[in-house]
Amino acid sequence: MPMEHAIPVSCDRDCLGGCPLLAYVSDGRITRIANNPAGGPHLRGCSKGFGAYRFLDHPSRLRTPLLRTGERGSGQFRPIPWDEALDRAAAGLRGIVERHGPQAILRLGGSGSCRAALHNTYRLPARFLALLGGYTATHASYSAAATSFATPFVLGTNSAGSDPATLQHSQLVLLWGANVADCRFGAELEHRLLEASQRNCPIIVLDPRRTATVHRLSARWMPIRPGTDSALMLAMLYVLATEGLIDQAFVARYTCGYEALLEHVMGADGSPPKTPDWAAALCGLPAAEIVALARLYGRSKPVALLPGLAMQRTIGGEEAVRLAIALQAVTGNMGVLGGSTGAFSPARLPTPRA
Repeated sequence: MPMEHAIPVSCDRDCLGGCPLLAYVSDGRITRIANNPAGGPHLRGCSKGFGAYRFLDHPSRLRTPLLRTGERGSGQFRPIPWDEALDRAAAGLRGIVERHGPQAILRLGGSGSCRAALHNTYRLPARFLALLGGYTATHASYSAAATSFATPFVLGTNSAGSDPATLQHSQLVLLWGANVADCRFGAELEHRLLEASQRNCPIIVLDPRRTATVHRLSARWMPIRPGTDSALMLAMLYVLATEGLIDQAFVARYTCGYEALLEHVMGADGSPPKTPDWAAALCGLPAAEIVALARLYGRSKPVALLPGLAMQRTIGGEEAVRLAIALQAVTGNMGVLGGSTGAFSPARLPTPRA
C-alpha cells in the first residue's frame, strides 16, 4: 500500500475563516482532509472543508470548456478545446471594448475562493480586466453592499472587526441576525461563543427565525419582523438616553454627531419619538421586552454586539449597520476586551499587496 503523507492546506471556499487543514495524499491522490493540530482548539474545519477534495474526481466535474449550442436555458452544450474557448473569450472581450468601450464590461466576483492567492475569484478578475482598459464595477458585492457602504462613514474604515478570542471577557452577547451555527464565518467564532455559553454568559439572538444558533448556544431568542432592526435599535437608544445609561465620557472623547442622533431618537427633529411603543408596533416585540433588553444591554459591560449580514440585505439596511455601531459607541463597548465595534468585519490581518 502506498505511503500516505500530509500536506498543509487551508479551506478557502465561501468563508472568511480560512481554517488550517491537512490534506492526506497517497499515490498522488488526496484520500482525506482533516484538522491541522497547528490551528489549535478553535481553528477547526467543517464538513465543507473536509469534503472539498471530492470535487477533484467527481463525475459531474467539468473537465473541458463547453459551448452553448441551443437557446439560453436549453441546457444544450458541446465540448470545445481550450484553445478555441480562450480565443472565443478573448475575441468577445476585445469586440465589446472596441464597439462600446471598457465600461460595457461589468465585473462580478464571488466568494468561491475568497481567500485564495492564485485563484481569487473576486480580486483577480479586476486586475485582468484593468489590462483591457478598465471595466464597470459594483460597489462592494451582493453579499455585503450596505455594510461595506455604511461602515466607513461611521468608523472611518471598513476593517474594524473584533477578535473572537476576546469573547471570553464578554458579559453579554447580542447576535443580531447572525446565525453562526449554519452560516459560518470561520470555526473560531462559534467555538468561542460555545465557551461563552458554557460559562453562563447571556447570549441573545435577534432573528425572525428560531435558528440552530439558538439551540446550539442555549441562547434567548427574541423574534422581530424582517427589516425592522433599525426601529428596535432606535428604541433601545431612546431607553438608554432617557434612563441615564449613555457613557457620556466615551461619547465626549471618541464620537461626533451624538447630538444629532439624540435629536432624531427623541423626535426633536420633527420625526416621531422612537419610544418602545413606537418600535413595538413595527418590529413585533412587546414594548416591555424592548425596555428590558435595553436596560440589560446598558447595564452590562462589556457587551459584544455581533451583527450578521442578513439585517443589511433589505431596503434601508445601511441604517441598521450605522445604528449597531452607534449602540456600541454610546455605551462605551468599543475598544474594550469583550466588546465589539458593532460592525460586521471579521478580525483579519492586513491583506498582502502585490
